[in-house]
Amino acid sequence: MWYNKGEGGDAMRNDHIYDGPRLRNKFKNMPFWTAPQGKALGGAKQVKLAFNVDGDTAAFYIDGAVEHVRFFNIDTPEYNRFGVQIGGKEASAYTANALNNAREIYLQTDPSDKLRDFSGFKRLLAWVWVDGELLNYNLVRHGHARVGPIYASNMYYTNFLYKAESLQNQEKSSD
Repeated sequence: MWYNKGEGGDAMRNDHIYDGPRLRNKFKNMPFWTAPQGKALGGAKQVKLAFNVDGDTAAFYIDGAVEHVRFFNIDTPEYNRFGVQIGGKEASAYTANALNNAREIYLQTDPSDKLRDFSGFKRLLAWVWVDGELLNYNLVRHGHARVGPIYASNMYYTNFLYKAESLQNQEKSSD
């Protein structure tokens, strides 16, 4: 589900048709990472939400520990203790709504990129699947994120993110 402004300016709920990638079962049966958390292997692991951070970061319980996760290949405006940018509150609310209301959440690593980011936080990098839909994709598709930064062009779902960005830009220009 996503939200739009209705004629009176009220937020109204709209069902959407998901046109992004789907998590294939083969990834659920693949290893997530090498022990001890050294290398991304491309598998998907079911997790539970610990807490939301902002539009492109959340914390999840993984193997009994809380891991901060940075969503692959997207960037949302900031809305956290480090700063607030235009659109950050909406992006954070979209992510929080999706994760807090999820029936199931899977994180998926990508063997074409690193397991952790280069920041001082050393956050886990992952594709985030919510009830079978790629949250990274939906954030771009619904205008809450842009594509980037991308460090490896051959990652699993990057082309879908570009598709989402193109569709979003077409919709903006026709409004």
